[in-house]
Amino acid sequence: MRSTLSILLTCCIAVGCMSEEDGSEVDGTMDADTAESGEATGGVSSTDAELQLSGPWSNFPLICRTCSTHSGNLVKLWQSILWADGFFTSTSDVDGGFGPRTQDATVSWQIVWLPSDGGTGKVGRNTWTRASDFIEFESDGDTCHGGLFRLFYRGTHGRVIRLSENCTTGEWRFLNPNTGQFISV
Repeated sequence: MRSTLSILLTCCIAVGCMSEEDGSEVDGTMDADTAESGEATGGVSSTDAELQLSGPWSNFPLICRTCSTHSGNLVKLWQSILWADGFFTSTSDVDGGFGPRTQDATVSWQIVWLPSDGGTGKVGRNTWTRASDFIEFESDGDTCHGGLFRLFYRGTHGRVIRLSENCTTGEWRFLNPNTGQFISV
């Protein structure tokens, strides 16, 4: 098991995020009314998906092939995680489209890191929360420098994704391994 600093999950627990027991989204099993209302995604509706997202990753919207959020920078972030963990072999797979390859890689990732949930192929609260367990601060990253916290996702294949979180707004950015450019989530 990887050694990690689970800062985002800790923050989520501290502010009282909803759990699976209270009827909130469980990867791929929430009802259509909850999915459309955005309640299970921390109030982020599918139409807000291209806006900058902030706060704990458990608040990120559900993404999947058939979801209203199935393309864009949030999908690129997820694909970057799949690449970092070796479920994609090439950075060219980080294309922003949640197609069959991303779905299959997601199922494989979930079987490894969320075995009790099974592989749904949908990235929701459980999957985002589990992925956030592998985020660590860079050296002195827990101190706000230039308005940003500096973090990284350390994948299991020696691949790293650099991340930053705005100290004031909580908005996330990541270094796209395909382009080498920071983009907003």
